[in-house]
Amino acid sequence: MFHKDTFRLIQKTRKRFITIVLIVLIGVAFMVGLMSSAPTMRYSVDAYFDQTNFMDLQLFSSYGFDDRDIKRLKKAPQVDDVYPTRFVDVYVKQGDSSIVTRIQETDSTVNKIQLVEGRMPSKPGEALALGSSSFASVFDVGSSLHAYLEEGEISDSLSVTDFEIVGVARSPQYMASSRETSTLDNLTLDTVIFVPRGTLVSDYYTSVYITLNGSKPYMAFNDDYKDFVEETADDLYDDVIKEQQTVRRDEVMAEVTQQIADGEKEMAEELAKAQKEIDDGRKKLEDAYIQILVGEAQIEANLTQLATGEKELATAQQLIADGRAQLEAGKRQIKRQTGMEYGEAVNMVKTLYSVYNLVNNIVQQGGFQQGSTIDQTIAEKQRIIDTLTQENLTLTGENITINAENSALKLENANLETENSTLTAENDSLVQQNIQLESEGKLDEVAANKLKIAANTATIETNKIKVGANNVKIAANETKVAANNKKIEQNNTAIGEAAQYIADL
Repeated sequence: MFHKDTFRLIQKTRKRFITIVLIVLIGVAFMVGLMSSAPTMRYSVDAYFDQTNFMDLQLFSSYGFDDRDIKRLKKAPQVDDVYPTRFVDVYVKQGDSSIVTRIQETDSTVNKIQLVEGRMPSKPGEALALGSSSFASVFDVGSSLHAYLEEGEISDSLSVTDFEIVGVARSPQYMASSRETSTLDNLTLDTVIFVPRGTLVSDYYTSVYITLNGSKPYMAFNDDYKDFVEETADDLYDDVIKEQQTVRRDEVMAEVTQQIADGEKEMAEELAKAQKEIDDGRKKLEDAYIQILVGEAQIEANLTQLATGEKELATAQQLIADGRAQLEAGKRQIKRQTGMEYGEAVNMVKTLYSVYNLVNNIVQQGGFQQGSTIDQTIAEKQRIIDTLTQENLTLTGENITINAENSALKLENANLETENSTLTAENDSLVQQNIQLESEGKLDEVAANKLKIAANTATIETNKIKVGANNVKIAANETKVAANNKKIEQNNTAIGEAAQYIADL
């Protein structure tokens, strides 16, 4: 009875029923499309990953990777393919803004790039621009770029800094909507360019791409793939990475330690050489200063003698003129008073002239000239006393400043040695902790402790270098104080001799 009523109702509302059925069919079809699109997209992306040999793991190291690391990884049974690569993050100027750009190598057997436009780069100075869903192509084909760093030497990483974009490419490595953080002050990457081998010149690899044996059958977005990668990565860590990760670090630390030791030795040699040159220069300056003082004294004596001679010459010339005038007057007076001619009175005049010369000699050899010379000598000695006294005050002030500096340096050395003792004790404690942590399997804490030990060791070595430099400076200062004291003693002797000379006069 119910079914009859239902069919009767449908017949009465046939148009409404057909409309409802169509709406339901459209909704079901739309829902089926939505539910099937996500698996289809996942399968498409997984196929794209297999086609481009997309990496299962990417390794990074702050110390970098060398060829020995790569050989060990290639021999591991878990590894299918290994590609070591280099990259560097730089700035590229575009208008008034700077583009944070990653420069990466092209010829990778893992994460294969696909050329979209243009051609592949064939030599340093040519590059591909990245174009993808998350990284739009910032640079067009034919663009010229100049890479630079605000800090550091870009020549340590790149053989060229000017690039021409010769094509656009896509990479499976850059498909996510979120962008990576660059190595430049934690800035976000704006784009990536790909360059051929030979452009990046670092001595070590900065990253390693790895594909794992047995990963291809898995769907990249399923949990079983994630579990497989995690388990295989743990096995790879235990077999290779755990042992190999410290090899490069130990080499770098040994190289840095040797460089520090060589630097300390070179610095000590250069400081000794500089100190010898300073001592030789100081002696030359002191000898030159003494010669200057002697020369100045000789010049003063010569000037005094010249002035005295000029004065005596002028006096003699005046006396001769007066004598001639007196002689003529005497001739006239003799003739007037005596009636004798000059020839007759010459003997008398010679006699008078002899008397005149005698008187003139007495005047010229009187006490005035002698007294003038003594006063000048006393003034010269007093000037020497004043000069040396002022020099002693200057040297004493310099010694006070140097002694204060030495006290500060010795205090700093004491603080640095105390810090080194503290860090050494901390390292010893961390080593003991690591023994316990390794037995408990807490490898993350062990790694953190090892990083702390390395940082402490670097600080200790830096402090030792600072202490050595301070000790060299202290020794140089003490040498300077000793030289100043010797000079003060010499000056005091000279002052005493000058004072005694004045007293004797």
